[in-house]
Parts: sequence; structure tokens; C-alpha cells
Amino acid sequence: MINETELVRGSGSCNYKIDIKTSCSSPEHTTDTIDIIIGDANGNQIISSPDPSMRGSSLKRCTTNPFDLVQANCIGKICSMFFVRFGTDGWIPESATLYNDGYPPITFNFNYLIPFGVPSGIYNCNK
Repeated sequence: MINETELVRGSGSCNYKIDIKTSCSSPEHTTDTIDIIIGDANGNQIISSPDPSMRGSSLKRCTTNPFDLVQANCIGKICSMFFVRFGTDGWIPESATLYNDGYPPITFNFNYLIPFGVPSGIYNCNK
């Protein structure tokens, strides 16, 4: 469950689900934490932090973990996703699949070390 959500534009109330698969190249255990940024082609973004009870321990190597953004503000079709990583273990996501009310799921493939403290991800938005 996502416990902190900040909206940069957008409106309404929508539910989002994100399945994050951690790479088998990632450290076996990590204390790293992440923030998640998703966005649409109009520049609307949702910035979220997983619940502290799920941080780090749920980012285990070779596993897929669901995160829910419940009643977040609505944005358009998601076309960008970024992670911000905090910690020293070097977490590596393999992929993330986002489920957005009214739109088909979208998968972003990463397979690289997310740098510390800066947004890193994929922007596939066309206006």
C-alpha cells in the first residue's frame, strides 16, 4: 500500500496498482527505499512513497511486489515512470507494470541500477 501520495496537477479519485519486479542482479536483501513517480502526456504526475513497513524488505531479488495507490487523483494514460532510490545497497528493478483505471496496463523495463537520490526512469509520452 502506498501511504504518501503527492499530486502535481490532475483531479478526481482513481486507483492504481503497480507490480514491481526486482532484478535477479539486485542485492539479495536491501534496506534501500524508493519513491515512485508516474506521469501522463499532459505533464500530470503522481509522486508516491511505499508504506514504511514495506520499504526495503519487499524489494527482494527475483520477486514481484504489488503496490497500490488507493484513491489517488486521476491523471491520463500513464506514459512515464521514474524511481528515486535512497540507500547504499544498489537496488535494481527489472520491470514495473502499471494498472490505471480505464487504460490498458503498461510495462516499463528497467534492468539497471537506479542512481541514488535522483529520478531515473522512462519517458514514453507523445502529446
